[in-house]
Amino acid sequence: TYLLQVESWRRVLAGWRQRLPLRIAVRAWCLANLARYLPGKVWSVAGLVVVVQRAGVEPWAATASAGVAQALALATGIVAVAWAVPGIGHGVLLGVALGVATLVLLAMGSAKLMRVAARIARGADLRPLPLSAVFGGGLLMLAAWAGYGAAFWALARGIGVTELGLPD
Repeated sequence: TYLLQVESWRRVLAGWRQRLPLRIAVRAWCLANLARYLPGKVWSVAGLVVVVQRAGVEPWAATASAGVAQALALATGIVAVAWAVPGIGHGVLLGVALGVATLVLLAMGSAKLMRVAARIARGADLRPLPLSAVFGGGLLMLAAWAGYGAAFWALARGIGVTELGLPD
């Protein structure tokens, strides 16, 4: 599943014509995931950005790709939960969350909205992301969620849990 997430992130970077070798991407992703256990919430993103900048990725793309990867994980995670557990939560709430995540991702593909965001961010170098990169990265992230679900199912079966006790 981590490899699928890394490749999803690399697809986002490739959408901005940034190349990152798989070996370096895996190293950066693993270090960033370890950094999330340090006090403060910025270390995992900061670590990811620093490692990939040293590998030749432009600073704006390194930073923006970390945000896009999180948005992809959120949007596809909502889809995975809605599909796998149809009775969970409130359908409208899941739909609104998915809609907001989707709008953010689609906005990243708009040159006009990226110019507005760059002005708001005081001249940050933001560039639109091709929707093919969003779609390709999203499919890989959805596959990663399926992998997590399969691993959880196997764990539950392995320890003898056959009924999860979810509400009908």
